[in-house]
Amino acid sequence: MTGYVANLYNAIEPDLKIMPASGKFFVAHENFIAKVKTVKGVNQISSSIFDNALMKSGDKQAIITIKGVDDNFINVTHFDSVIKEERFS
Repeated sequence: MTGYVANLYNAIEPDLKIMPASGKFFVAHENFIAKVKTVKGVNQISSSIFDNALMKSGDKQAIITIKGVDDNFINVTHFDSVIKEERFS
């Protein structure tokens, strides 16, 4: 990837993701989070959940990915650098 799309992707994706081995999600209990925080180089942790959705507008439709993030998401990504028209908070 190069150019704007690569910059956008890199801005919204963290350096490291922990994903479930199967299924769509897993519950990150406090003891698991505590262990992850002890890993050398891990400075911030953020939780998110995402899935595909169907977006419709008039007679047009598209499959999109919708993502819900916690308050710390802004600290593990550079999402604020790609917001052009609105404010992320």
